Amino acid sequence: MYKIIKELCAEKGISVSKMCDECGISRTTMSELNSGRTRALSTDTIQKIADYLGVPVGRLFEEGRKEPISVGDELIEILEACKERPDLRVLFKLSKDATPEDVKKTISILKALKND
Repeated sequence: MYKIIKELCAEKGISVSKMCDECGISRTTMSELNSGRTRALSTDTIQKIADYLGVPVGRLFEEGRKEPISVGDELIEILEACKERPDLRVLFKLSKDATPEDVKKTISILKALKND
């Protein structure tokens, strides 16, 4: 993601440091992203960067891809819900390292709870 952010900043004629300052993102965060010491940025941070650079969120994830990523309406709804609801942010944060089996089990549990 850092490479894409750097390229987009260069296209706009600004430095990554200036983008960080304008978006309220620490330079340490960007440095960690560049070096691979951090695996993910918050959805709020990703949205701030995309808004500042004037690109869809999916553009920030296109590094090494031949075709652009399409961010559908459902994903945008989920990201918006995560911005509004801290409980969903916690759920997604906890599940980011889950195995597919763990996710399936969690979905089953949530469905069962919803039907009660």
